[in-house]
Amino acid sequence: MLSCCSNQPVPRVSSVRGRWLTAVVSTLPVLFAMIGPASATALAAGNVTAVYAAGNLTLTGDNADNLVTMSVTAGVLTLTGQSGTTVNGLASVSTPLVAPLTASINMGGGNDTLTINNVTLVAPSVLMGSGNDTFVITNSNLTITTYSGGTGSNRFRMSNSSLRIKNFS
Repeated sequence: MLSCCSNQPVPRVSSVRGRWLTAVVSTLPVLFAMIGPASATALAAGNVTAVYAAGNLTLTGDNADNLVTMSVTAGVLTLTGQSGTTVNGLASVSTPLVAPLTASINMGGGNDTLTINNVTLVAPSVLMGSGNDTFVITNSNLTITTYSGGTGSNRFRMSNSSLRIKNFS
């Protein structure tokens, strides 16, 4: 079930093409859409493995709680762990971006938060895994073939972004 919190903007649906849904949020307040009840994010302590080559990123979380931010600034892709999460065993990793960026993301088990900021991304899959997960998109343009929140209470937040999802569960 998908529901929006009170006092929050609802995204404009700009088009429906076959099974693709394009939603554009052009307001500054964040849209809080929830699948199931909301839950607080606990202190994270896991490691996320990132492999990047020629514009292709594979992001794989472990079964611990992971909080990761993906951002692009001045042509540099940066992945930063939050609240104790590491990326490849480090607090953050950066690399020059080869556009277009394509990513396959599997956050694994645990209560994970994935934040994507200022990124144009094509993702064959974004799998949040089991646990109470949060997926945050700000100032980004994403095309996702398959998005799965997995089991648990999951949150989806979006602000100033364009999002296309073909298969959503």
